[in-house]
This record gives sequence, structure tokens and C-alpha cells, in this order.
Amino acid sequence: MPQYSFIHKPSFLRSFHQNTLDPLFLRCICGIASRFIQPGLQQGYVADWLKEVEAQVWPKISEMKVGNLQILLSLICWYSVERKVSNLWTASAMAARIAYGLRLNHEASDKIPFILKETRRRLVWSIFMLDKLYAGGFPELTLCPANTLHVKLPCEEQNFELDIPVETSLLVQAGSFPEESGIGIMGYIARLMSIRHAILE
Repeated sequence: MPQYSFIHKPSFLRSFHQNTLDPLFLRCICGIASRFIQPGLQQGYVADWLKEVEAQVWPKISEMKVGNLQILLSLICWYSVERKVSNLWTASAMAARIAYGLRLNHEASDKIPFILKETRRRLVWSIFMLDKLYAGGFPELTLCPANTLHVKLPCEEQNFELDIPVETSLLVQAGSFPEESGIGIMGYIARLMSIRHAILE
């Protein structure tokens, strides 16, 4: 699911093997995976996991951290595969507020590592795509207007996975037609969602 491609797989696996991965984050990932690996077989356990995550995630969200936003977006993805639309609707609004509170809609300092910078970008673009999908072209339902995102589009997966820094363009580029090199599938989907929203609007 490209719109949820904000997890850096090598970092995730390293944290898992070092036993430093947040248990809530891991439970969300396992819950999502269960819908695609032998779906229907352990649904009782999965429903219990979802209830446990919901009970624990909301107090944690009050601490506005990038890691907590990753957990919330993973929960939103889980809601999506479980078709819990009302839960998804409210949780995505909360995610948007947190992202803007953390200023993820602005480029991070060049001093931070590329992986962390790209993760921050991907989080806000994931929220942007959710926003455009569920706003349905209605301005009053939009929480992430395109002109408020001053952050570059997600790069290609290979660059993200292998920690190879690359420059991409903004969604709304001033002047000439934007240079498209380095943009990955997530970036192109963000462009398409923006165009779709503009047409519906």
C-alpha cells in the first residue's frame, strides 16, 4: 500500500531484533499483516489486539512525537483494512493536527539524517493522501491544503531503503514545470490525489 510507505524497513527490523521496537507499533503491523496472511484464521486474536492498541494509543498520542504519529498512522491503516470508516475518519483528523503541530509540513533541518527526514516527509504525505481521499473535493472537509505543504515529495523506494540521499521537487512548484527525477511511486500518487481533489472541487 504505497500511501502508507512511511516505515523504513531496515530500521524497523533492526529495532525488532534489538528489542527496542514499540510494542504498540509492532501490534499494529501484525494486525494489518493478519488481513493478508491467511485472512480469517486468527480474527479473534486480531480483534483483541485492536482493542488493546486503541486503549493504549490515545493517552500516548498526547505526547507529540514522530514515533507516536507512526503508531497512529499504522492504526489508521488497520482501520482501513478492517473497513472501520468512522474510526478512520476521526483518527486521520487527529493525525493531521499532530503532523502540523510537529511542523512536518515544512522541510526538516539538513543536520538530521536522510532516513529521518524522508520518514517525516512520508508521514505528512500519507496524511495528505488520506485527507484528499476522504474529503471528496469538499473544501470544508480538507485538513491538509496543498499550498500548506512546504515539503518535498517522497523519493524512490530504493533511495529510502538503502539510505541514498536524493533531491525531489515540491508538489506546488513555482515557476517552470517541476523536475521529476528522484520521485517515487508514493510521490506520484500524492500528485494524482491532489489532481483528483482539484477536479472534484
